[in-house]
Amino acid sequence: MATRRGRWGPVSLHRPTLALALLILLALPLVTPADADECESCHGGSDPSAGYLFGKPAVTFNVPSAVRPNVTMDIALVVRHLGIYELKDFVAVLDLSKAPGVALATGQTERKTLPNMDTKSQTHGLTWSAVSGTAIGTVQISVNVTYTVHYAHNSGGSKDTASYSVQLSQPIQILTLPFDISPGALQASQGKPESFTVNITAQTDLYNLAIVPGLSIANFTKVDPAKVGTLAKGQSKVVIVSMTPDRELDHGALAVVWSLDKPGANMSSMFLNVAVSGTGNQGKGPGPQENLRRVAARGLGFTGLILLILLMPTGGIIGPVKKALNKAMGGAKRRVDIHCALSYLLLTTGLLHSALLMYGHYKNAMWNGVFLVATSDYVSIDLGTTAVVLMVVISLLGVFQKRLCKAMGRKAWGWVHGILSYTALALIVVHLLWIGSTSAPLRTLILH
Repeated sequence: MATRRGRWGPVSLHRPTLALALLILLALPLVTPADADECESCHGGSDPSAGYLFGKPAVTFNVPSAVRPNVTMDIALVVRHLGIYELKDFVAVLDLSKAPGVALATGQTERKTLPNMDTKSQTHGLTWSAVSGTAIGTVQISVNVTYTVHYAHNSGGSKDTASYSVQLSQPIQILTLPFDISPGALQASQGKPESFTVNITAQTDLYNLAIVPGLSIANFTKVDPAKVGTLAKGQSKVVIVSMTPDRELDHGALAVVWSLDKPGANMSSMFLNVAVSGTGNQGKGPGPQENLRRVAARGLGFTGLILLILLMPTGGIIGPVKKALNKAMGGAKRRVDIHCALSYLLLTTGLLHSALLMYGHYKNAMWNGVFLVATSDYVSIDLGTTAVVLMVVISLLGVFQKRLCKAMGRKAWGWVHGILSYTALALIVVHLLWIGSTSAPLRTLILH
């Protein structure tokens, strides 16, 4: 087949490859986006020790909303293990520094630990017994938690290790109540319909008794009956609180209001703590469609790396290598043709790799212009995005080579083209080692 030269150089291989790249890019909108939450079992939260980002165990802290002075109360920490990792070295330390008068009961220690957990879904808890003391008012009880998780990649390889530190706090009111109320706090799960039975027993005659959801939980909470009205001394009332939480929530409240006189001139109130733990579907692994996308994206990523490595010697920057390839390929023109074809294939591969990931794992990630928000979670992704942008620039330098050489000189053009190419190669290698799941063994060797 005869080779024809175009305005900007040989085009015998340019046009078919460029046409293929354009057809593939035009087909990208037909790719069906994956549900972001399918990937949350492996991508969500923070992982300071390795490239992949993982979901964490659900840790919730329950204290009574209100207690009388000098009573013994339970403080509970509940850990819901999702079964997608190993949980190790869980240590919880209770902090009563902002709760004057509150003290641990006899035999209790501030520091408690949980046994290590394997990859089976399970729930465990720690409970402290404390005395409320005589101080009247609102105090703050906290717990500091540290733990380590070991994650195994779906694609095999070594486990990633991440260490976490969390502080949880809840307020508690210490006051003389004219009634007993149980439970003193409510714990719900995001997206799960739940119904709670709240028992109120009057210690004296109560009037205008009502339970009102706070603003943070009003849209997903219903109280029946919301207005109890009068409750005589010794009388009890059952109130049903129904919830279908639509989001995770650390601090919410149900306000309990009452008066000790019928006109209600002097109204009093207390609150029931409400907390909502994260969605329970974090343990659900990626679906078949998302697995296919991940495999395709991984394959395209490695293909792009190989193409970029092949591009370096065919570019002719190193004199002896250029002479050897010219001889082996039948002339400089054929070497340049192959170099240009590989560059178009590389650009197409890089764009497809990026598109599959942005339609899947990072579909709902926060963007700032072209790049993902530059937090520690996304730095490696930004490196990959930068490499793709550089490949576009490098390709344009090749397409407009003749015009640019006239404007800036062939030697300057060659230096710019070469420096950008090696920069893109370095970014891709770091991107691969930092975030690639199949790079876990090598990453572990480097980091440890």
